[in-house]
Amino acid sequence: MIDAAVHLDRYGSVPRRASVWTPWLVWGLIMTTCASFRQRTISDLFESGGFDVQVKFQAISWAALGCLAVYLLAAGRADLRLPRRGPMFWYACFAATAVLSTAYSPQPAYTAYRGLQHAVAIVLVISLRENLRHVYLFIATYIGVNWVLVVLGFLGLDFGLPWITSPAENIMITAGIEGVWRFESAFGHPSVISMVAAAGAAGLAYRSRGRQWLVAGPVVAWLSLTTVLTVSRTAIVGLVAGLAVAAAGRRVLLPCVCLAGFALPLLLMSSEVRQTSGYYLSRGQSDDNMRSLTGRIPAYREATRRIAEHWPLGGGFQAGRVNALDATGENVAVAHAHNLLLESLFSLGLMGAVFALLVLATLAATIWKIIRRNGTNSGAPCVGWELAAMLVPLLAFCVMDSGFVVRLNPIALLFLVIIARAQTATLDWEDEAARRQTTPDALCPR
Repeated sequence: MIDAAVHLDRYGSVPRRASVWTPWLVWGLIMTTCASFRQRTISDLFESGGFDVQVKFQAISWAALGCLAVYLLAAGRADLRLPRRGPMFWYACFAATAVLSTAYSPQPAYTAYRGLQHAVAIVLVISLRENLRHVYLFIATYIGVNWVLVVLGFLGLDFGLPWITSPAENIMITAGIEGVWRFESAFGHPSVISMVAAAGAAGLAYRSRGRQWLVAGPVVAWLSLTTVLTVSRTAIVGLVAGLAVAAAGRRVLLPCVCLAGFALPLLLMSSEVRQTSGYYLSRGQSDDNMRSLTGRIPAYREATRRIAEHWPLGGGFQAGRVNALDATGENVAVAHAHNLLLESLFSLGLMGAVFALLVLATLAATIWKIIRRNGTNSGAPCVGWELAAMLVPLLAFCVMDSGFVVRLNPIALLFLVIIARAQTATLDWEDEAARRQTTPDALCPR
């Protein structure tokens, strides 16, 4: 960490020891607002009515979080250097465009609410400062809460609460065909849980050194197991790719590839293992459903058609929430395009898509810049490789899902934390260089 003089120059006040409890409690509140404690049919979901108790709780909670964001700005607790440039600037531009789309959205109140969530989240994240390094505590909390609910469901201890579900209720059914059980709970859809777990496992696998593996090893295994149990194929591929990046950063990629190349053929020699793993990864889906990428192809076509009709401005942020891209039954509908580029074009038009792509491009460039500055200093963990390992699974999510361009969720928050950590690392280096009036030979911020 840089010394107190740099902190004094940056924030204009004597540094105080950061407390993790307040951010942890705020994270818990945000997780609760993202949870779903009741089940509604598609027709109820897509109607403008339905201002039930949960929606009121979410609105009140985010009003309180908005007031907290205003206080943090007024008190000078937010690091306002972050949104002035780089990926955080482009993310702020995207959030502003989402809010402005209220003017032509088919459901203005909902669009404004979802757009302002992103704006509030930006302020909360840039106010974390030193607590940004506690991201794994936040990840473990989120995954742990989901595990508690899943275990309670397995034990049949629902306490009369409809949102603690039994394993039979979490079996995937596609086109009337019963598939496999998936890890999910009221606090997270399998795709969200899996991506958060995969990013955490990959980042922690790179960051841990020596005796840290006594604690980090079981956590990485736990997060990886969670990813596999969600049966999210995108997340599983992202996890493998993220671990490969972590291995590359540790300079052990070749031994890991050789070990995997030796172990996998031995594991797959058994026909029972091949059949079971094949059925599990296919989730029991039919060939037609697999060819449609689990219903994504029809959604891509409909999104493309609507983009052609409204390409300059789009249909409004979260427009798919009002007009589903593909509704094939009472409880089956596609509310977003399952691709970051298509969803941003569909909802916010050309400008929104440009901002979303600039977020990813400048974030990748910033991380690469940190890695390059690390030079030959490979003895200590480099934040660049750590963030790269965490980012790779999320990039897979941007390709096969909608990334951060839909409503705020733990994945979007994780994007913001990665952005803030990357920019803070580069700003720390610049502050240190300015203080010494020289450029360090190598940088590897922790």
